[in-house]
Amino acid sequence: MFSRMRPLLAGALLTAAVSLLAPATALGALPTINGSWSHLPNLPDGFTAMTGAGAEDNRLYLFGFTGIDTPATYRWNPNTNSWQQRAAAPAICSDAQAAALGEDNTIFLAGCYADPVNDPGFRVAAYDVASNDWTLLPGHGPFVSPIQGAALDDGRIFWFSQTLRKRGGEVVITGHRVVVQKLDGTFNSRAKQPTLGPTDGGGIGQDGHLYMAGGQQECQPSIGACHVPPVMEFNNAANNWTRPAALPTPRIKVAVTGDPNGRIWTIAGLHADGSSLYNTVEVYRPHSDSWAKAANLPDKRWAAQAAFTPNGRIWVYQGFDQFGNPLQDGYVFSN
Repeated sequence: MFSRMRPLLAGALLTAAVSLLAPATALGALPTINGSWSHLPNLPDGFTAMTGAGAEDNRLYLFGFTGIDTPATYRWNPNTNSWQQRAAAPAICSDAQAAALGEDNTIFLAGCYADPVNDPGFRVAAYDVASNDWTLLPGHGPFVSPIQGAALDDGRIFWFSQTLRKRGGEVVITGHRVVVQKLDGTFNSRAKQPTLGPTDGGGIGQDGHLYMAGGQQECQPSIGACHVPPVMEFNNAANNWTRPAALPTPRIKVAVTGDPNGRIWTIAGLHADGSSLYNTVEVYRPHSDSWAKAANLPDKRWAAQAAFTPNGRIWVYQGFDQFGNPLQDGYVFSN
């Protein structure tokens, strides 16, 4: 809600068209993850996806809005290779930016605000995939804006969030931290991420730690070259952050997601100064502190979104082309 540019506005990050040719990166030594990308059709006209998550039916569910702020939900139908409309989230969740598949095939959507200036904190809505019903959960989380959700095997959810402060009649971003949603529905705020850490996205490793990767969502290369941070690891038990690895191909505006095997996928993106695009796909494997590569995305795009389904498929959708035009199609990676 507070920093992710909506697709109709995000093109303003670039002051001019960028080159389709990104600098070459030496990836020959990286092992390869076998598989290929298949094209996904355009999202329905007028629909903007803010976030998405895979469900136990191995379909991708996208949550966002149509028009100005009317909530909308779509899922991919593999039988027709098309998008099927489902029940819309509660009205206050149209701008929610974080989703995660929890227990009992329920997708949790976090970052619901009726009034960001006056609400005490965010709310969470629960989507029952089987019944196609929504429930706005009682209570509030801390005064943060979740931008990435990742569920643990025990049912807890890590919400990587922008920390917020009210200043007069405005809300400003002051940093980032993890908020843990516990099984009883309460929340626990954890250590702040050190400054200049990655915020594009992340996932859970086999060790149950959260790994964030990519660039910083708030950075705008039109103002000046952005910092490309290393991958950052959050250990909930120790309540601390470490920097285990760096992106082999430094990029910002990267589509990032975990997968069922505890790997972190970094897909496509933009050069730190906004001069070129990438279709590079590099996968961090925390269990061995190593990188692998997968087939390049069929086209180059930046500020796309990514998610996974329990069958191991990796989904990439939306983003922008070299001219800053919004893209409404996507791709799915299958082994």
